[in-house]
Amino acid sequence: MGINLVKGQNINLSKEFKGQVKFRVGLRWDATVENNSEEPDLDSFAFELTDKVGNGGKVVSLDHMAAYFNGTDPKRVNFDKITFRNPDGTLGFRSIDGACKLLGDARTGDVSKDGDDEVIEIDLSKIDPRTKSILVAVNIYSPGGSNFGQVKNPSVSIYKGDSDVPEICYDLLEDYSRFTCIFAVEIYNHNGDWKIGALGVGKENWEEELTKLGIL
Repeated sequence: MGINLVKGQNINLSKEFKGQVKFRVGLRWDATVENNSEEPDLDSFAFELTDKVGNGGKVVSLDHMAAYFNGTDPKRVNFDKITFRNPDGTLGFRSIDGACKLLGDARTGDVSKDGDDEVIEIDLSKIDPRTKSILVAVNIYSPGGSNFGQVKNPSVSIYKGDSDVPEICYDLLEDYSRFTCIFAVEIYNHNGDWKIGALGVGKENWEEELTKLGIL
């Protein structure tokens, strides 16, 4: 049976899953449409940081992230290194060191669909030595003003390698209705061990948070 994380809890991945360096982070949610509003489009991200986000960590470089917005300009330098094609031909997004891979961009949280809406693959053996933390965040792209009040049952699942059985589950149970972004979990290095921490921190201004991380 998997471990159920609660906010503020930390698990030592290096000790709990000795020798395991490949993990998948599955993010799921059920989006709702209320009062003729738009259906919220959630986007997942993995940012490689120079330190824990709580310590003021900044992104190692603009190529050290798995983010869909890194794949919008084919003329961009390193475009071929920060994007890839999934077996079905859809576009995926990765950090330049290959440590983090976002398998695709789901536009809706289909309540009739089981399983994860978006998946990030993490290979700690490929991590840039400057990276001390991987921040996993979810943002709502919403020109019309949607927020997490329209998102039900958000959760994070951690899998070993290619397994479909979650080893760690984290249900985001708080009321995030006034927020448009959540810092969900952080995988960070502490004294040589990789750990995962349940953040569950809501944010109101995505651009402001990207600026703090050194992305904008």
